[in-house]
Amino acid sequence: MIELKVEEYCHSCTYFEAVSDMDIFYAGEERVAGRTVVRCINSEKCKEIHRHIERGLKNVEN
Repeated sequence: MIELKVEEYCHSCTYFEAVSDMDIFYAGEERVAGRTVVRCINSEKCKEIHRHIERGLKNVEN
């Protein structure tokens, strides 16, 4: 399974750099499933910037 974790604000970002994380699941010694998550290398940093901007906008509205 491949999961794409890209936020709406990432779609036209010039700093977007894709990375993938892979999880493999085993039952005993047999591989039963795998999961690959594709995200931006900057996703955590941008998430915090987005939260900061949203909080600032809420304070301006009030």
